[in-house]
Amino acid sequence: MTSAESKISRYILQNPGGDFVAASIATLILVAFIYPFAEDIANELTNFGFFSLVAGVILQVLALRNRTEK
Repeated sequence: MTSAESKISRYILQNPGGDFVAASIATLILVAFIYPFAEDIANELTNFGFFSLVAGVILQVLALRNRTEK
C-alpha cells in the first residue's frame, strides 16, 4: 500500500460520515441546477441529500464518541 492509499484509508476510518456529508453537498448543488426544469425530481433529490446528511452526522458523532472513549 502506498503512502497516499494509507492516508486515504486512515481518513475514511477516522471520518466514516465524511462521504455521506460530501454526497449531500453535491446533491444539493445538483438540485440547484435541476430545480427550474424538474421540480418534482429536485424535491426527491433534496430528500436524498437530507437523509445522506443525517446519516453522515450520526456516523461522525459515533466516531467522535469512540475516539474520546479511548
